[in-house]
Amino acid sequence: MQWSAVAWSVWGKLSPDTDGWMRLVTHLEDSAAVAGWLWDDFLPVATRQRICETLAIPDEQGKSMAMWFAGVHDIGKASPAFAAKAQAVMPSVLDPMRDHGLDARPTLSDKDAPHATVGQLVLEAWLATRYPHSAKRNRNTFTCILASHHGTTPSNTALTCAESHPTQIGQGRWVEVRNEILDTMAEATGAREHLDQWLGQRMPVPIQVLLTGIVIMADWIASNTALFPYADDRAPRTRLETAVEALNLPEPWVARVPDVGIDEFLAARFLSLAGMSARPLQERLVASARECQHPSLFIVEGPMGVGKTEAALLAAEVLAERFGSGGVFIGLPTMATANPMFDRVRQWLTTTLHGRDTSIALAHGKAALNVRYTDLIRRPWTGQVFDDSLEGGGTDRGEVVVNEWLRGRKRTGLASFVVGTIDQSLFAALKAKHVVLRHLGLAGKVVIIDEVHAADDYMRDLFQLKCRTSRV
Repeated sequence: MQWSAVAWSVWGKLSPDTDGWMRLVTHLEDSAAVAGWLWDDFLPVATRQRICETLAIPDEQGKSMAMWFAGVHDIGKASPAFAAKAQAVMPSVLDPMRDHGLDARPTLSDKDAPHATVGQLVLEAWLATRYPHSAKRNRNTFTCILASHHGTTPSNTALTCAESHPTQIGQGRWVEVRNEILDTMAEATGAREHLDQWLGQRMPVPIQVLLTGIVIMADWIASNTALFPYADDRAPRTRLETAVEALNLPEPWVARVPDVGIDEFLAARFLSLAGMSARPLQERLVASARECQHPSLFIVEGPMGVGKTEAALLAAEVLAERFGSGGVFIGLPTMATANPMFDRVRQWLTTTLHGRDTSIALAHGKAALNVRYTDLIRRPWTGQVFDDSLEGGGTDRGEVVVNEWLRGRKRTGLASFVVGTIDQSLFAALKAKHVVLRHLGLAGKVVIIDEVHAADDYMRDLFQLKCRTSRV
């Protein structure tokens, strides 16, 4: 992308300890590139389809939209309130900006104009100018994604407060540089030719949530200095390729159900059951999964020992193939039941990978104490770590992978396969910071809740709330 000297002067990230800094436009270029890569190589088909079918746009436009949001998410940093933060830690980065007419000096009102909130106001003004026939109520459903990229959505009061501080937002030369960045990003991501059409409708809240999750992922990856160093003038494409190689996130799981009868299917996935006939419950559940026309809720009830877990995993594979899901979430009532399920799922996965690697996570408060889980983590780096000791392992089957980037309370749910306590899925029903990442993780998965009868009253209420407010 070609930038003017004034746009090139605006700082976006600082490292006072090393005197390093990154230009705002460089970070935005990186974020847009990462979002495009996430769309192509990380998001499950089901997630992409959900976005595109709801908005009635083709896949390439969905990718353009994700890249555009990521490419403008920090536009609020091109403001005096944000730029002035450098005065206390690295004042030298402000000199080039001042040379180009962008004066930023700290004021007591800067706290009333946080850059995410300013970003929503700035994007709204730009859209209103470039697409004057669009309705403000429609534009608001787009601009709120920028305001939410730090994990929470500002209130109307916060927006009004920020809007009442035009000096902190920046006028004149500040508006010019922001417009340049917004115009250039719209052109570079392909959004410009579609925005008029996109703004013809309101973006539904579930799609806002998914796109916000993609933007947050792109921002976090592009903000990792081990992946995108500050002192690096290479082309954005080269920076992306190097970062992707180091990050090494596995592609989403692609289910491939063999065209065989239920007995052969069972034996192929659970080697210890070879030669045994499928139970009636298993046969009926798999048949029902094959017959359903859209993602559905199945309730499986039966006595202990009839193979409900095996039936659920087989049905999950069928549903994933039919509807493009890229993984499975398995929730259990306690950590004590989740730990052995983790081992069972790993065993099952070795027969389903078809030469592709996949990511797995154990999600509960004491996962770090599970030796079988921590043994998969061989080095504290952002790349993937293979477990080559699994039964049936080998390059011809693919590997179960623990990826360091997909660890942590907020990112664990983004792994393709997640085994944990039920509450890890129920968190998505709560108003919490970065909850959109939990929705993004669940949106592309088949969800299995085991031993649901053991849920207490609190869990049951959240189950009902989750079923009313979202469709996974």
